[in-house]
Amino acid sequence: MNTANVAGDAIIQRIAIKAPAGRIFKALTDPRELLKWWTAEGKFHATHVESDPRRGGKWMMRVKGSGGTEITVAGEYRTIEPPRLLIYTWIREEDSVETHVRWDLEEREGVTHVCVTHSGLTSQSLRVRNSGWPLIVCLLQIYVQDQIASESKARPDFRLPTASRWDVPRAVADGGGGTIIATVEVAAPPARVFHALTSNEVERWWGHPDFYRMTDWSADLRVTGQWSVVVRFADGNTNSGSGEFAEIDDIDEPRKLVMTRRFEKHPLLGSRETTITYRLDPVATGTRLTVRDEGFIGRSEAAYGNAEHWERVLGWLKAYLSSTTATEEDSANGHS
Repeated sequence: MNTANVAGDAIIQRIAIKAPAGRIFKALTDPRELLKWWTAEGKFHATHVESDPRRGGKWMMRVKGSGGTEITVAGEYRTIEPPRLLIYTWIREEDSVETHVRWDLEEREGVTHVCVTHSGLTSQSLRVRNSGWPLIVCLLQIYVQDQIASESKARPDFRLPTASRWDVPRAVADGGGGTIIATVEVAAPPARVFHALTSNEVERWWGHPDFYRMTDWSADLRVTGQWSVVVRFADGNTNSGSGEFAEIDDIDEPRKLVMTRRFEKHPLLGSRETTITYRLDPVATGTRLTVRDEGFIGRSEAAYGNAEHWERVLGWLKAYLSSTTATEEDSANGHS
């Protein structure tokens, strides 16, 4: 998980969420909603929440960790200005040290830019919470966007009616930490997904007539091997991308692929190199693909923009593999 920015005695974590600020503010203050989303499978989950969201109102949360240990955190709301500002104190029961949490929400064109600042921390607390807040804001993003999709009944083309929480492509950007994490489940085994990511199949699925298409794919699939591609945009312009394979764990039963990437020109990154890690985990329905794209420190706008684009790319991949896997299965069964 990403680490947050540290400034003095404070941790600062930012995220962009495609949701109204008011909807996010409600998720941050409504005890029923806090109980639903303040949970990370296999790590911790909220067992009891109380919240009186008004100036001087109290809040309290009990959280149980994976080892069964339960902690209690409580505090008082100091500033309530929905939907843009929320400030409250934060006191862990075991140490009684008062710290402060501030949420700033700025909505622009359907996207809310969220910044959470946890201040008044000791050096030990900084180390403990430096990896915690990126996970919390990711859980918030997933929950709010799931709720909006459920309420509106909206479904992207690549989402199945019986989709699990992993079935829809998702991406989260840590602008300060310079990292994007994206994930999706696809109906194909890891080796099939690996081939689609590393062969000239890239030219078949990575792109859309309204955006761009990939051409001239070339790859020397070995550690230190080079790869390259030409991006041809709908307006006729082109851009060259290239990089190196840094880690390939097993081509026959692939679980991890690491590669660098840079473009000849990029409106927000220039020619800066990023590192992409693909993890391919077999699941009952096929493969859970997790993408980690690193190298955006100091380029938070590029991180948020590329996070949104990763969702689109994984949607293209999912749709492509769903259709080609079905065709391959039909061929194997002797169907025309």
